[in-house]
Amino acid sequence: NIIPKPVSVVATGSAFDLTDQTDIYVQGESAELKQIGQFLADKLNPSTGLGIEVKTSTEIPGPGNIFLSLSGDDSELGDEGYELTITDKLVSLVANKPAGLFKGIQTIRQVLPAKVELASEQKGPWKMATGVIRDYPAYGYRGSMLDVARHFFEVEEVKSLIDELAYYKMNALHMHLSDDQGWRIEIKSWPNLTAHGGKTEVGGGEGGYYSQEQYADIVKYAQDRYITIVPEIDMPGHTNAALASYPELNCDGKAPELYTGTEVGFSSLCINKEVTYKFVDDVIRE
Repeated sequence: NIIPKPVSVVATGSAFDLTDQTDIYVQGESAELKQIGQFLADKLNPSTGLGIEVKTSTEIPGPGNIFLSLSGDDSELGDEGYELTITDKLVSLVANKPAGLFKGIQTIRQVLPAKVELASEQKGPWKMATGVIRDYPAYGYRGSMLDVARHFFEVEEVKSLIDELAYYKMNALHMHLSDDQGWRIEIKSWPNLTAHGGKTEVGGGEGGYYSQEQYADIVKYAQDRYITIVPEIDMPGHTNAALASYPELNCDGKAPELYTGTEVGFSSLCINKEVTYKFVDDVIRE
């Protein structure tokens, strides 16, 4: 049930039980490791009701606990790999880098009963099959693309997608922020890009946009889950939303109507105007 399929799994035929005595221990006093441990605790506590806490330790903790630690001496694991060893007494997750630990705690979630993902308290037991799971990615870039230019998605919807990507150990989200159908990110020096160019979407429905503060929040949310946001701003073509917002960007100085169709358009900034280069500089700068 582990997705993606790990590099190797060696089962040992027993089980580890999460109980009300289980806690998550992280190696040392690293704030980043504590955050990873807390992420796991926050995922497990609502459904299990076990009140799992995050603690620090310089040594392997006693039986019944989960231990997250960094090694740094296993070159095969790279930056995102991990080794998860589950015995009937201890769950030990080790990685070279924090990103690897974060990928490993997704596997801990997946080897528990599926109801562990529910938001309300469920009845146990909470057993994990014992064995050794070793995993590292075959591809450095593992991502998804969200086209918010054609169909706008609110901040919480984007965060929900980021959570799904994190669960499956992906590390990039490509956000298509502008196209003919809509301009979705605030540019303070060109406010009409969003005020006008972001107010609709494919089919003529209500559009929307992200303020710079909202976008920074999305980036931070993804970063906390070891996911990089890759922004796409289409230029000089596919710019009808911009052309409709600022007539001076058109060669004839006339703004076209907003576009709500599905086809790839042929609109383009007028490259023979000085204002176009100021526009490009301002957008990229912001």
